[in-house]
Amino acid sequence: MNTSPLTVDAKTSRPVRAQSWPWWQATPGYQRRNLRWNPFGEAPLRELGEMAIVEEGALDVAPFQPLQIMAPAGHGKTTHLLALQARHRGAIYEYVPVEGRDFRTRPTSMQLFLLDEAQRVNRRQLRRLFASQSLLALGTHTDLQPYCRHPLRTLRIEALSLAKLRAIVSARLSWARADPGRPVPTIDDSRLSLLLQSHAANLRAILEALYDWFQHVEM
Repeated sequence: MNTSPLTVDAKTSRPVRAQSWPWWQATPGYQRRNLRWNPFGEAPLRELGEMAIVEEGALDVAPFQPLQIMAPAGHGKTTHLLALQARHRGAIYEYVPVEGRDFRTRPTSMQLFLLDEAQRVNRRQLRRLFASQSLLALGTHTDLQPYCRHPLRTLRIEALSLAKLRAIVSARLSWARADPGRPVPTIDDSRLSLLLQSHAANLRAILEALYDWFQHVEM
């Protein structure tokens, strides 16, 4: 059987499907439910940005009004940045690895630059970036205002509602749908509520729990 190539996600070290499998190559359990694969596995970054559920106000970026998206790990910083990339033509996304102290991308002054885990970058580079880049959004664990001469617009991700989680789950199921004309499974609110009680706003942990549960059900 031919399968689509897999790459490794730099953030989670989990395999990422590089392209969609034809629906008939899925396991019988997924085929019965009109799915191509586990809906809660790692998605290619482009597809993750396209199906992201974020508040539209968070996607407004203006020249010389940098946006910093602050949240603990797993709460949606990357998702918001990828949503910005999906909605702004020519935007460039870069993730700074754990031991990184710099970024490699050199965008033009009018390109939207999306820098993930920006708190890892050395302070001199941060100051230079803020001074030279007119369109900028950063994902960070700490407040970067001390390194920017312009007022930073800050989006703090602190909560995850049941309604938003329901929409995220629905988007994931639609992403994995094999036949657009047939329905896909649903996940009841009681299960989602239990996940919120267990993991609060940690969306990554919730999706991992759904992945494991779905894998067990299907396999």
